Amino acid sequence: MGKRGPKPWKASEETIAMLKLWAGCGSTQEQCATMLGISIDTLKRNSAAKTAFEVGKAEAIAKIGGGVAKRAMAGSTSDAIFYLKTQAGWKENNGLDLTSSDGSMSPAPLVAIYQLPDNNRDGTN
Repeated sequence: MGKRGPKPWKASEETIAMLKLWAGCGSTQEQCATMLGISIDTLKRNSAAKTAFEVGKAEAIAKIGGGVAKRAMAGSTSDAIFYLKTQAGWKENNGLDLTSSDGSMSPAPLVAIYQLPDNNRDGTN
């Protein structure tokens, strides 16, 4: 007696090439599975398809990252800032911290007192 259920899905060489391309263009595994007409579980269980997706994504990241790094080293300020924020952990800090490292010198809170003009509203001169 034969096995129950549908035949296991096998990825052709053409399918592998399409998966690499789609992954490199930013498609998710769910989107790729939908375009192939299979479930996400089927895509993840197929080692050739899973590897093709991961390789396609990694190759695209390497190419794009290389381009950003080249432009940064050639003097592009925006590329340099982007690269350092994403790869070197740089971040922007718009707040001004006036506290000393040991906490002994912290600024006192500001209190604003407003005095409004009288304008003779109480009826007296």
